[in-house]
Amino acid sequence: MLTFGGMQWRIAGWLSGIPFTTLHTSFARWTRLGMWRRLGQRLALDWRLACGDEVLPSAVVVDSRSLRSSPSAWVRGFDGGKLVKGLKLFVVCDKHGSLLDLELHPANTDDRAGILPALPRLAALGFQGDLLGDSGFKGAPFAEAALEHDIHVSVSPGGTRDGRFLPNGIRWVVERLFAWLSRYRRLNIVYDRAPDLFAGHVWIAMISIISRRIVAQTQVLKRIYSRTDSYLHGKDKNDRQRFRCRTTECRRTFNILTGTPMARAQKPKKWGRYLSYNSTPERPQDHGTEVVVSVAPLEWGLGLRS
Repeated sequence: MLTFGGMQWRIAGWLSGIPFTTLHTSFARWTRLGMWRRLGQRLALDWRLACGDEVLPSAVVVDSRSLRSSPSAWVRGFDGGKLVKGLKLFVVCDKHGSLLDLELHPANTDDRAGILPALPRLAALGFQGDLLGDSGFKGAPFAEAALEHDIHVSVSPGGTRDGRFLPNGIRWVVERLFAWLSRYRRLNIVYDRAPDLFAGHVWIAMISIISRRIVAQTQVLKRIYSRTDSYLHGKDKNDRQRFRCRTTECRRTFNILTGTPMARAQKPKKWGRYLSYNSTPERPQDHGTEVVVSVAPLEWGLGLRS
């Protein structure tokens, strides 16, 4: 509730029965040790593996957002374009909208100068690819500084003169990331007295988002496998038709979550679980093949293999 509901530390200590100074001290210690950042990056990379992608992305998206801050915050600046007095949050995400790195600066900081300290950390993470951004990141000096870390800057206009947003490629996912983070009340107005404390709340919000994705995907697969076993070992003939309908529903849910097909058509093998399906307009009638569902990629992505 501290991050999602914006609860005060004193109220959290009163509800838990633990002195709020002890809670805040532990949170600050874990934040300065980088625990939240490492956990968030690990979950982001695990989610990529679960979706069937490479561990490191070939392109990342960068953007900034101006946030209001209270007088007790560690720094305050004025963004003349958005008329916001506070600070500016710079984020770097992949095509799934998973946060990979962030920077915090006063609201009057230029976009290129604000994201520049994050480039060495991206290179240390192993990223080498394209950096997608809006027109605020254009310029030869910034492109040359990014090229020193084997990062190529690709700039596209973010919108029209009348304020209409222009989705270009995968660059729109960073706007969706800001929408996800805005659901957490602690991140809308900055009250923290140190930048690493506010960054810890941002990473906790991202950990919550990615964890729910992984849990939802795992529950869908468990439903599919449990219904597969009930179909294969069931004695009621009417269960087979109901199983086909429910399997189609689970397959569609899985495709929405991951953006990739759940299963592929193959010749029957001894080690797989086989599901028969009816012909659809998108999938022609199959002759002598069945669908094989493999759980190995998901287990590898979540780090569950022994």
